[in-house]
Amino acid sequence: QVLQLDPDTGVLQARIPTQGRPTAMLDDVIQRNVIIAEQSRPSLALLPYGQQLIARHIAAGQAPSDLAISNKRRLLYVADEVNHSVVVLDLPSEKIIQTIEVGSIPDVIMIQEP
Repeated sequence: QVLQLDPDTGVLQARIPTQGRPTAMLDDVIQRNVIIAEQSRPSLALLPYGQQLIARHIAAGQAPSDLAISNKRRLLYVADEVNHSVVVLDLPSEKIIQTIEVGSIPDVIMIQEP
C-alpha cells in the first residue's frame, strides 16, 4: 500500500491499496501521475493526482524495481531485475520502445539531462 500524508501536519490522509509491495515511486508532473513499481509485478501502477485508487497498469518488464524519468523526452526508464535490463517506455503512448540489456541486475537508474 501507499500511505498519503499531509505535508504540513504529517497526518495520514489515505491508505492507497496496491497489488504488490511498492519498491519505487516517481512523480510525473507533466501527466500528473504517480508511477509506482510493485514487487513481483510485471507492470507499473499509475495513480492520478488527487485520486486514491490506482487507475491502470502499464507493461514494464518482468520485475520493475527502480524508475527514472526524462521530462524533456517524455521517456521512463525502468530497471528490470529479472531480465537484467532497462526497459524504456514512451510516456505519452505508455508503450515499451526499447529494452537495454545491461548484463547484471540494474539496482539504480540515473538520468542526467542538460
